[in-house]
Amino acid sequence: MKENPYSPSPGSPPAHLLGRDEERQQLSEALDTIASPRGLWLFYLYGPRGNGKTALLADLQKEAGKRKLGALKLVGTPSGWMRTVAPFSPRGSRGELSGTVEVPETVRLSGTYRPASVPDERRFSPHRLPEFASAPLLVTADEAHAVPPEEIGDLLRVARSLRADSVPVLLAMAGTPDLEFVLRGLDVLGEPERTIAGAKATFWDRGKRIRVGLLPDGVAAEILEETGAGLRFEPATLARLAAAASRYPYFVQLLGSAVWEAAGGAGTVDAACAERALAAFAVERDAYYGLRLRELEDSDLERVAYSVAVALEAGGGEIGEWELNRTLEAALGRERRVEAGNRLAGTGFVWETATRRWSGGIPSLVESVRHEYSPSPSSSEPGLSCHEPRTGSRSVREKRALSDSFRRSVAETLSSRHLTEPACNSPCDFRSRKDSFVSDRYNTHIPIDGTPRKDGFFC
Repeated sequence: MKENPYSPSPGSPPAHLLGRDEERQQLSEALDTIASPRGLWLFYLYGPRGNGKTALLADLQKEAGKRKLGALKLVGTPSGWMRTVAPFSPRGSRGELSGTVEVPETVRLSGTYRPASVPDERRFSPHRLPEFASAPLLVTADEAHAVPPEEIGDLLRVARSLRADSVPVLLAMAGTPDLEFVLRGLDVLGEPERTIAGAKATFWDRGKRIRVGLLPDGVAAEILEETGAGLRFEPATLARLAAAASRYPYFVQLLGSAVWEAAGGAGTVDAACAERALAAFAVERDAYYGLRLRELEDSDLERVAYSVAVALEAGGGEIGEWELNRTLEAALGRERRVEAGNRLAGTGFVWETATRRWSGGIPSLVESVRHEYSPSPSSSEPGLSCHEPRTGSRSVREKRALSDSFRRSVAETLSSRHLTEPACNSPCDFRSRKDSFVSDRYNTHIPIDGTPRKDGFFC
């Protein structure tokens, strides 16, 4: 059997990058101006995980190679930047970078580069960036949301300084929506610990923001057909498979891989073949859901995630800011609404659409949450299943216990929206209300650890 052409592995570029024409055009235009003094020096891709940000960066690197540009590939980790590929040696050196990166005293950096989980030869300190910039240079920094904020600030500051000195450098960053939280928390020097009221950083905000969400309608079927060149899809079967992928790029590749295996890499994909593929896909999909559900449970957010899922169902898959915020308050009260809202938005469980409404980052995950935490008819207690495994010191059944009074409060809140919603539901009117908790989405963020910072979605 031929090699499976689908790419469900994290970070593995797909064979055909379809449905991203607009994003690719914007990236290509950024490369067009890399040598111009007035050209773009920074852009960042952000969106829920699994939507193809890494694939877009890989496509950009390939385009830079065609243009004979220098390329430096970085990946963020909680302990610092890691250099994954060194396509050429820095100016004036002989061979690859190696050994522990030392930070000279003459170079002022806010971070301490001691990443315990990154081998010495793979560590990268932003102060070395000028050594690579002997020619037009593209720097891609993936998983940027995982890097400590001060080190993101260092990379931004060095890249901006190079550009100010007319050095042709383009910095392309990518991360989950948490990345924008971090960027908005940097002060004028790019250092979170020196934030001064009214002196927030603006240089990064002059970069280009590119949202990466779900695929457009119809693209999932196109990807399945074009990637599986040796397969022949029956029209009805193709439509069914595309619907199961929920327009989510990772699921399209995961499902395509299952179809390829079920069909043996050739032949017609009929209803029987689709059934086998969907069964195999469901196992992998549910395992993926399990990881996301555990994240919610570890943060004690399954309660609010359930209420948001109910609200999204009632709203036909999308709700406005007012509905979302009322739901958060009904679920947790005012004290935790900011924390929970930012966490759900930062992880991509909810995602703001281009029309300033909110949907599920992965619609089928939202549906799974709604079913997972809904009342079980066989339970002796409301909201508890008879078969609940234990995790940690508390059982899942204890963590998933959603009281009748809570469900009634959610239902009452949703059913009363038409009675209590303000007459003008525009963003301006809503954000001017003192009792709203999204009055300024980028004003105050309270992370899970309880430390306030000025970089969140909800306030």
